[in-house]
Amino acid sequence: MSGDETMLAAFAHGADIHRETAARVYDVMPALVSITTTTIQNVQSWFRGGNYQFESKSAGTGVIMGQNENEILIVTNNHVVEGAEDLTVSFVDEESVSGVIKGRSEEHTSELQS
Repeated sequence: MSGDETMLAAFAHGADIHRETAARVYDVMPALVSITTTTIQNVQSWFRGGNYQFESKSAGTGVIMGQNENEILIVTNNHVVEGAEDLTVSFVDEESVSGVIKGRSEEHTSELQS
């Protein structure tokens, strides 16, 4: 096999791997969600004195782990939802719903309900 043939065979093999990867990603995409949170930050003002509050928004991801008649259970990292006043879960079909924290572990993951 010449150098060009070897490169062509490697490229064709790589294309197969990319197709397989793309197919697997397509299969699991519905299980991935985006999580947007709003937290209230308390800040001490050095210049004006006193304290003030402001809203801070952040985002992370989660994975759907289960579903029943009333809820969808999602697992995410604790830092994504820590201190959240408001949670919004967005699905791959662009639908968004409010979420609530069902349980937390500062050492492990958190579970959301949406």
